[in-house]
Amino acid sequence: MMEVIRRRARKPKVRTGCVTCKLRRVKCDEGKPFCLKCSTTGRQCDGYTHDSNRGLISPHSLFVDIQGDEQERRSFSFFRSKTALEIAGYFPSYFWETLILQASHEDPVVLHAVIALGSLHEVYQEAIPGLPENYELSKKREFAIEQSNKSMSLLRTHISTGAPRSGETVLIACLLFTCLETFQGNHESALTHLDSGLKVLQSWLRDEGPNISKEATVTRPSPAFVESSLVPIFARLDIQASTHIMSRPLHCDLVLKSVNVSESLAMPESFSSVCEASDCLVALVYYMFHIQQVAHGYYNTAPECNPYKCPEGLVMMFLIAREQNRRELDVWLEKLNEFLKTSSSNMSMRELRASVLLKVHYLFVAIMLGASGANDETKFDNFTAEFGQMLRLAESLLVPTEQASQKPSFVFDTNMIPPLYLAATRCRDPQLRRTALGLLWSLNSREGIWDSNVAATIGKWVIEKEEEGLVTIDSAQSIPLEKRLTLFGKGTVCGERRVMVRYRRGPAKLGDVTTEEEYLTWSNEDILKQRLQE
Repeated sequence: MMEVIRRRARKPKVRTGCVTCKLRRVKCDEGKPFCLKCSTTGRQCDGYTHDSNRGLISPHSLFVDIQGDEQERRSFSFFRSKTALEIAGYFPSYFWETLILQASHEDPVVLHAVIALGSLHEVYQEAIPGLPENYELSKKREFAIEQSNKSMSLLRTHISTGAPRSGETVLIACLLFTCLETFQGNHESALTHLDSGLKVLQSWLRDEGPNISKEATVTRPSPAFVESSLVPIFARLDIQASTHIMSRPLHCDLVLKSVNVSESLAMPESFSSVCEASDCLVALVYYMFHIQQVAHGYYNTAPECNPYKCPEGLVMMFLIAREQNRRELDVWLEKLNEFLKTSSSNMSMRELRASVLLKVHYLFVAIMLGASGANDETKFDNFTAEFGQMLRLAESLLVPTEQASQKPSFVFDTNMIPPLYLAATRCRDPQLRRTALGLLWSLNSREGIWDSNVAATIGKWVIEKEEEGLVTIDSAQSIPLEKRLTLFGKGTVCGERRVMVRYRRGPAKLGDVTTEEEYLTWSNEDILKQRLQE
């Protein structure tokens, strides 16, 4: 009997699809800028091979120039080679170093925002302190503003005409607009963009409906892509804004699946990377902030703002939750140390430095948690050893003489400024707080809405005001409670070297919410003098 040879029906070979799906030999759904097949399985989508009809790109095309005039290509190249790496800070960032570049080739809204950011970064680095911008820098700044306006106009046009939009690129653009406004010192506008993005993100995380947003023209990203790529960066910015503006509430359900203060967060058995450890710490901080906000909100609405008039058991529940937070924070540190013990020999210098920064952040959070809920500035005296350890780690990352000579740096995430600011303003040990102040003066950097010069100016003012009139200051206990300041808020005046500080002097009094305000100013000459003195 003749053997029948079965052959597959001949079909035209599909040549489209992302690089990752092609290598895996699976059908790609060709979602833009990243396919759902990769996003929903937690894989990294490496973009698309070139197709003249679609204008798609391969990962190698990330290093190929864009279409545009000479100035646009120059600014994009500056972003690709310098801004993307610097803005990510100590931690490797798929978002800034890959995703943004891919999206730039896919969407003109993202592209023009990236060009604007590259141009602004170049102006920021080339400007000479104390001198007005020259003609060339002024033109670059004007160009950056034009590109930013063009990006926003394109997005508004697409939305108003009902043209379909990718949810990924809408939120990426939102982050870029936040970054652009922050770069220019427009903090209110930056927070407006951030809060808009947070609201959209929250609505997607809560919505169990079909894969389309309430705005019928914007497709919703896959849950895996949202939680792996968007939530971490939005969460960090949310925390950054709330630590800078203390009256601003966190969007707590961004990373919390439950808002029950009696529950704890799940933690992996072990960490696989410094980025995973960092994301886990962010989730813990969110949970801690949530508990504090619930407690603070209740206390402020209770009769006479008296916490002792809380319903029976509520105060105890908050105390138990705070103790649970401490244990979880210690467990996090144990897991980080276990990871470093087995992986540090294979880590890059950047990852090793990121690990040191994580320990700085751990100590920063531990101090804040330990001193929370007391309305007593002397509580910080119990953490002098932790302040000392935190500053020693910070000094290992920052060499003042080198930092002072470097060009100003900009990082979108929080790195060193908040921990150093806490040490300068809340640690009353005279030597330690001056060490923190010296590091702040040397930084010459911005971390989102945090500015090292602003932080140092406030830190110097607090030290002088608290120590004024005291003869001998040899320890934290040398500064009585009546002399200590509690800071409640700060706000820079856009375009000016001026910051408003809202504070209270002395112990908290029941029902007394009176605060004082003072405007502080500084100049480039002041900054240079301080750097030479430190």
